[in-house]
Amino acid sequence: MQKLRRISLWLALTCVIAALAITPAFAQESAPALTEVTTLARYFPATTPVFFSMRIDDDFLSQVSDLSERFFTLAGYDMQENLIEALDRVSADYPLGGGTYDETLGALLGDTVAVGLLDWGELFDDKSNNDYITPYLIALGIDDMQAANELIAYVVSFDDYVTESVVGFTLYRPTRETPYSESDPYVLVTNDAILFANLGESLPFADDTNSGMLLASASLASAPRFVEMQERLPEPSYSAFAYFDTTSIFDALTNSMIDVFGGSQFSQLMSAVAPTQAFGFTAMDGDVLIADLVQSSLDLAALAETGMAYAPMNAVNPAFTEHVRAGTPLVWHGSNFGGSVAQVLENLNTSLQMQIDAAQASGDSFTTNMLQEQRAAFGMMQAGVRGATGMNVEEIFGWMNGDYLFAFDFTPQFREIETPLDFPDAVPIEFAFVTAVTDADAAAASVAGLQEGITLLLNQIDDVDVTVVTVTMGGAEAVVFTIQDPSDMSEPFELMLAANDEVFVFGTIAMARHALNPDGGLNTSPDFTTASAYLVPDAAVNAYIFGDHLFEALDVVMNNMSDFERAQFNAFLLALSQAAASARINDDGSGYARFSLDLPLD
Repeated sequence: MQKLRRISLWLALTCVIAALAITPAFAQESAPALTEVTTLARYFPATTPVFFSMRIDDDFLSQVSDLSERFFTLAGYDMQENLIEALDRVSADYPLGGGTYDETLGALLGDTVAVGLLDWGELFDDKSNNDYITPYLIALGIDDMQAANELIAYVVSFDDYVTESVVGFTLYRPTRETPYSESDPYVLVTNDAILFANLGESLPFADDTNSGMLLASASLASAPRFVEMQERLPEPSYSAFAYFDTTSIFDALTNSMIDVFGGSQFSQLMSAVAPTQAFGFTAMDGDVLIADLVQSSLDLAALAETGMAYAPMNAVNPAFTEHVRAGTPLVWHGSNFGGSVAQVLENLNTSLQMQIDAAQASGDSFTTNMLQEQRAAFGMMQAGVRGATGMNVEEIFGWMNGDYLFAFDFTPQFREIETPLDFPDAVPIEFAFVTAVTDADAAAASVAGLQEGITLLLNQIDDVDVTVVTVTMGGAEAVVFTIQDPSDMSEPFELMLAANDEVFVFGTIAMARHALNPDGGLNTSPDFTTASAYLVPDAAVNAYIFGDHLFEALDVVMNNMSDFERAQFNAFLLALSQAAASARINDDGSGYARFSLDLPLD
């Protein structure tokens, strides 16, 4: 099947390179309605658990070609040819007469392509040798049915395939002895699509007589949940779309472990916390790449029956980022840290108990013992925290129900080095955890308890000198831990733990000082203002990456790289030059998240 592999390569080249939809951009202004991008879903069964579709029209390919060329040129790559030129070069060997891409494959292909996995069973059973028969279907839109048939007829070997023409479509059926194959697919050409499937039963026939196509009412395109997930996406148009029925994934996992978890409360939990998810990929304002994620509501009643805790998160206040310095490259902003810690601990304990009960009920002593050991270790960890601090985890963190920040940066000394030989023999990173003080007495108690625990922990480190002092800073009695290794550190590493009337902070001393007495915070920087324009409204979580600041700090690392390695690393940092992520969880468990990359191409 050399010829079939050859044409598959040509078709795959178009689709896979166009799959750069997820990384390079595509103009929002010219993107078609989402229902047009997902139009090939009508060939997939309503129960399809994984589906992906995207544009492959001429405008889209031109946009991807232009943007990728600008991006990689800026990163330092020597672009020998852009996407359109590469497609033209490959199309020169088109088997029915060479020419440009527009004259050959471009004239045959339609505007979209879709790929779907139709069932998970074979992937999650206990047999590794049958994974390849997981049923799949690929639908490639076409504009010229006659040209498509000529192409497929040319590349298939008539010794391996038989052709069956039925009104409205042509089936190319492999004559293999087994119904399964890793290489020779069934091929069905309709008036607007070429379909590839590894199983004949995956092709969208209405019945076994091959007398008609799958009715729209029975297809994924009209499935209520599929329609709902498209409607949940906030933008009217996207250039690529992905759909995941995660309930089916958990069901397949449960079925694969039916002897242990089937029919148990743990199995019920898995179904309750498995929302359907959908992604939409597009661009805004030219060079800002957007990936939107939405999920369906959770079965909160079933979740409550299992004893699992669920607490919706509160919206964050962007102004709280003043407690992190402008120019900080990595920042995570959330709310209700204490509630999240309590929820994780409670749910982990509940989940372990459910699994233990299920394993005991099935008579699986090995799994039972393993899970009981995990639960014991979990209990010992909590006991260790109480022993070291005099407080349990809930007492330390429970009052932290306001905004919080995690921030990461490099030290000024690290940023200033010019060669690897200048690498400082001191800790090169800075970090801080900052949370709003909503209970001053509880915050002060946490500082006292954590001071005891951290001091105890640091004193367990061999060959390190530890000094603990209390200073007044930002209206707070701050605890400063100074760690010095005389044999390995030219400068001491200092940590600060403190709480004033506004914030509780633990981190390296420079970042902690700023948190206690903010001046020129992240919320004052132009980068923050730009990134904020693409955040989810009323988000409960915001995260920021400012790659240009990372580039400044990591420039010395790149000095030791080859030109090619430097270009790769530079491209990675450029892609993250201004990235943001944000998410909102609603009271019913449904959610919306957005990921944005603002490429610096102007």
